[in-house]
Amino acid sequence: CIRPSRPPDPDSLSWEPWFVQDEWGEEIELERPLEYRLDDAAKPGLSLFTQSAWAELEAARQSPLFETPIVHFLVRAFLADGIDEV
Repeated sequence: CIRPSRPPDPDSLSWEPWFVQDEWGEEIELERPLEYRLDDAAKPGLSLFTQSAWAELEAARQSPLFETPIVHFLVRAFLADGIDEV
């Protein structure tokens, strides 16, 4: 394993205008980091991440089959660039 890279500098973030209202109803213009919203097509996939799915993963981690190949694949995918990137 290698040490993870440092988080990006906050000055390198993309910013977008953000309008809020104060207690008198006047708009105040601020800026906030740009957020990428999840696509509606991603919502069904997210519903699969439940407590029972986590329990199944925890049970699988106890198996000797999980130790070497799966952990290696996950670490390799996490550190990769391009199509294998997680």
